[in-house]
Amino acid sequence: MSLIPTQTGNLPARLLALAICLTVAWGSWAEVRASRAQAAQARAEVALSQDRQAYAAALASSVEQARQQDLHTINQQREALNAAQTQTDAAQHDRDRAAAASRSLREQLATERARATSASADPEATEGCRAAAASAAMLADLLGRCSGRRRELAEYADRARIAGQFCEQSYEALTP
Repeated sequence: MSLIPTQTGNLPARLLALAICLTVAWGSWAEVRASRAQAAQARAEVALSQDRQAYAAALASSVEQARQQDLHTINQQREALNAAQTQTDAAQHDRDRAAAASRSLREQLATERARATSASADPEATEGCRAAAASAAMLADLLGRCSGRRRELAEYADRARIAGQFCEQSYEALTP
């Protein structure tokens, strides 16, 4: 048998069979390629779904971390405000005690001034006694004014110190 067909009548049937075989092979190959493409698409969809889930989880985590940081900052600022309020109350209490002591001192100074004034008005008092009485009255007046000014400066210093500490604590709460 020879490989080259000798009969020409059989050639169209063989060509037809060859064409059918080639068509079936090509169709099978196309089907394999299509199933591979579908499998790749399915893997890509699964990967995309996993990426979306990972992104959503990361986003939720970062939002929760930011929320926790904000709550921490708010709590630190609230603590700083409470500490400032406590210090303000303590300073007010100290001012009230100082004012009471100042009133008592002013009353004593007024008594001494009145005694010094009456001593300087006494006709029997000597000139030195009158000068001493006038000096005592002037000293009582000076001490009274100094006490008032000292109180004002102390109040200002207390307010500035408390405000500075509050500002510092608030800044520290805002910086990581």
